[in-house]
Amino acid sequence: QNVVSSSGTALNKDQVRLISRFTQNVKLIYDGDNAGINAALRGLDIILEEGLNVRLVLLPNNEDPDSFFKSVGTEQFKQYLKDKEKDFILFKAEHLLKSVGSDPIRKVEAYKDIIDSIARVDDAMKRHTYIQLCSKLMEMDESILIKEVSKIIDQRLKSKRQQEQRDKLRADRA
Repeated sequence: QNVVSSSGTALNKDQVRLISRFTQNVKLIYDGDNAGINAALRGLDIILEEGLNVRLVLLPNNEDPDSFFKSVGTEQFKQYLKDKEKDFILFKAEHLLKSVGSDPIRKVEAYKDIIDSIARVDDAMKRHTYIQLCSKLMEMDESILIKEVSKIIDQRLKSKRQQEQRDKLRADRA
């Protein structure tokens, strides 16, 4: 009930907008291998930009949603989804930080990626909560995260205004 699938295709903005007409809560279910994790991470920012609440469930290795559902049945599948769901930004932060180890350059790249995702969250209270939680995970002062998130938001707003001005000039010339 209430399930949609991108059927192996990349999740796009139009699909997310359509989903948002029916719910603000999205649970992504992906294969637990690297390809599934990478696909999940690619779809995150699109979903965040549309203001949806995103949870993630990774399936056991060598399982896709269909095979896993068939092997465990309806009730166990539902219970697995309930037990294994994670907040998506926190999953991303944990996954990226674990994958970079102690390499300082890769760690900074991971930080920037996490900060970029947090900056896509429109709701200020949610964004602040993510800043608090991620500052602990990243072992970084919260004020630094606030500053960096604010910089990205400001850059995006400036870019959006510039694009609107260019569009207006084109429309005036036409």
